[in-house]
Amino acid sequence: MSAFPRGGDRSQSGHAVGQKRQNEDSIFGSNPRTKRIEIVQTPKKKRKGDEATSKSNAAAPSVAVGLGMTKQVEDSKTLKIDPVTFNKLNTGTLVIGYVLQVTSDRVVVSLPGSSIGMVAHHEISDVLYKMKMNRSSNRDQVKLPDASLLLTPLQFVRCYVLDQVSKDESNANSKKIIRLSMRASLINRGLAMKHVSVGFPLYGCVASKEDHGYVISAGINGANFFLPVKALPTTKSDLEIGQPIECVTTAVNDGAQSATLRAHPKAVYEALTRSGNLAFTSLIPGMLVNCVVDKKVENGVLVNFLGMFYGVIDMSSLARPLSSADWAASISEGETLHARIVLVDHATKSIRLSLRPHVMEMRGPRNLPALGEVVEDLTVLTVQKTAGVLLARNKAAAGMDVEEDAEESKGSTKRKAVEAAIKAQREKDEEIVAVFVNKSSLAASLDPEEQDSAEVIDFDRIPKVYKVGGSVASVRIKGYNLVEGWAIGTNMTDFVEGQVVHSTDVKVGQTLPVEVVSIKDFGLVVRLGGGGGKVTAVCPTFHSADVVVDGKLKKRFQVGQKLNMRVWETSASGIIMSNKKSIVELPKEQIVSSVTSSETDLGKVITGVVSDVNVQGVLVRFFNKVRGTIPMSVLVAQGVMDPEEAYRPGQILRSVVIGKVLPQGGDAAKAVLYLALNINKDINAVLKLIDQ
Repeated sequence: MSAFPRGGDRSQSGHAVGQKRQNEDSIFGSNPRTKRIEIVQTPKKKRKGDEATSKSNAAAPSVAVGLGMTKQVEDSKTLKIDPVTFNKLNTGTLVIGYVLQVTSDRVVVSLPGSSIGMVAHHEISDVLYKMKMNRSSNRDQVKLPDASLLLTPLQFVRCYVLDQVSKDESNANSKKIIRLSMRASLINRGLAMKHVSVGFPLYGCVASKEDHGYVISAGINGANFFLPVKALPTTKSDLEIGQPIECVTTAVNDGAQSATLRAHPKAVYEALTRSGNLAFTSLIPGMLVNCVVDKKVENGVLVNFLGMFYGVIDMSSLARPLSSADWAASISEGETLHARIVLVDHATKSIRLSLRPHVMEMRGPRNLPALGEVVEDLTVLTVQKTAGVLLARNKAAAGMDVEEDAEESKGSTKRKAVEAAIKAQREKDEEIVAVFVNKSSLAASLDPEEQDSAEVIDFDRIPKVYKVGGSVASVRIKGYNLVEGWAIGTNMTDFVEGQVVHSTDVKVGQTLPVEVVSIKDFGLVVRLGGGGGKVTAVCPTFHSADVVVDGKLKKRFQVGQKLNMRVWETSASGIIMSNKKSIVELPKEQIVSSVTSSETDLGKVITGVVSDVNVQGVLVRFFNKVRGTIPMSVLVAQGVMDPEEAYRPGQILRSVVIGKVLPQGGDAAKAVLYLALNINKDINAVLKLIDQ
């Protein structure tokens, strides 16, 4: 059998071996359940009761195990694959995802169909979950390892859907989020040791570190798994307790209910699930299976695998983005291919698979445009009035003929030739930059001069304005759908030409036009210019004016008012703006945003804001949380005997750098600048006073 073929014919080669129906029995056995599903059957002489049997067979795709997300198109005998939507990701659904962001208390995961899920810190693995439970029941406070040590952005992960909950539990109409778990005991709950054989892929987490390797917990009762250090890639020789890990079985001891594992990436993503004793409840997202294309439907194909299961591969999960007019020619009924399971829903008996190159190799997608980048000269691939438009650049990437290339060699050389050709084709497939534009982000017109900068298209007009094969001049990237390997964007002029469409576009020291969204007790909530209402920031009362006006914000500002503000600081929790005239008009070269920058060299005059005045001196804040202090001894030397009378919080202050303290390790957050007043006094005398 050829090595790791994928879906597609010679126009999308590298995805198919070209093996036809005559080889199907040798792959799947002669089980009658592996025979192709036929929607329209050849008429034959009917006997009593045949009519009911015929109707039952015709309906087979809608009830077959794995085809729960298919439906019949209205007024047609054609089947259609339902899209993966937020509401379809219900409790118990198993699904793959990609890490979008890792914070101190949670992991944000990109799921199929543009959905986003959240994994709490203790749900990353069974080990962390037990540590959390033990900490709750005991007085001893056991610190969980930092999530950033366990997971990285763009990492392939397997997830279990816990539930959908409201962000604000006090508000019934609040937007819901999907809560996920990565615990192997939930994901592998259908597996038993009898399913584990040599070459079987296994997901788990590091339970403990031993002299020669790691004990791996896979959530299978009574089973023990060991990962030797020598079976790890050199880049992962030191694992953290509780860290999720993908492995493949290299040896099994049935008597001891134990197995030895290997964790080299290539061995893991090439591990083919072949076990014939797996039940539907034993299927897990991430499994690579050998399957046969059974039938083409309106927006994808039905496949069968492991002799008894069916699944679907929709257009968005083909090896490369193709137009609705071209995709059907890229794959043929009866072909054999390798595909990876991406979703299993036991409640609806649904199985979805993917041929996407990064999913096949269990890694993050490549060649994604950066957030905020403007991608130009795109071609319309698909148009869906209920969803949006899929665009692509470099649509004409040429296919390769893996089968013919492979035939030039024999034996093991042939296998290497096939692997090399598949790898080359996957790289070529990923050169295609695909951007999905949701219907709510589509401009009303393709002509920028005709469209209102903030006008969204009437959904009924989408197929009239956007046509397959047509062009879209430019799109601004504002997010990612990592499972499909697409960027998410908009072609609305307000976004494309705006300065800010995502928080990552915001840099400390930028001067931006803003619009007041609301006025709160703590300050102003503002919408950043050009963001189309998506990126907001806070201007605290402290920064609302050169002279702080506590309790008078509603008298000085109005909702909808447009202002120019400067970005004071950014963090994972939000963006802080300053409306102080002296800060907004400060020359760019005088901005202090780092203790180690040249602007803080000895003798430099810098501008900041007084944050506190006390018996120790005057505390001053600068951009990006840089801290400074004018010690009382310096103030006295410069003639200031009562700083609490002379200075007030919020006051603009120009000062001179006379020193800096950098803690060991260079932690800039703990660094402090020592300052003196910028007045006509002898600074050298002040420095001598400090030395004393």
